[in-house]
Amino acid sequence: MKTLSKHILQILTSIYCALYLAGLISEFISGETNLINIDSLLAILIFLVFLTATIFSWFNLKISGILLQVWNIGIWIFSWFIWEEAGMIMVLAVPALVIGVLMNLKAYKSEVGPKPTNQIYWRFVLRLLIVNYAILYAITIMAGILSEDSLNYSSFPFILFPILAAIFYAGSIVSWFNELVAGILLCLWYVVVVIGSIAYFDFFNSGPWFLFGLTILIQGLFYINNYRTYRSKT
Repeated sequence: MKTLSKHILQILTSIYCALYLAGLISEFISGETNLINIDSLLAILIFLVFLTATIFSWFNLKISGILLQVWNIGIWIFSWFIWEEAGMIMVLAVPALVIGVLMNLKAYKSEVGPKPTNQIYWRFVLRLLIVNYAILYAITIMAGILSEDSLNYSSFPFILFPILAAIFYAGSIVSWFNELVAGILLCLWYVVVVIGSIAYFDFFNSGPWFLFGLTILIQGLFYINNYRTYRSKT
């Protein structure tokens, strides 16, 4: 079963890479991508990172997982600061992030001994995910601050954004010490997003927080579930 799950991650990464390459080739054929445009060169560069991760997936899951997470961060940076209207690319990059984290989990399982408990495995995955989310959130905040259409964060309802950031990073920090409190804070974060989106059109229209926020809500629910499942065993 251990070998099977490892091969599944390798196959999924290879399929993802093949589709990625096919999309890149189609853009070359259509003329959307070329070798003289800086945006196109960056697109090729970020693809090479993914290709390297795919190759390493057959030899070293740890390095491959790290590269996939670096690739995902690169996609977010380029999408926010360089590629216009590239929001869908960030959505399509999410599966690669998950695969990368699972690869690092497989590598962690093979490196540590004696065999850790499921609680330790879950803690490893959740911590790796929250670190990634914290980096992506910071990129998003920086993009909003540097944008030409930067919002007035001292006025309502946009003051909710710094409040949300404070709640998220408080939950992220607390998650290393208390999963229950972290879970409550991350769920509270999503509640504020929902209320803000429903009550204020300007807030709802400022970005896909309702959709992207689901990952943070799920993270919070996992923290709460972990606390309830394992508190009697610690």
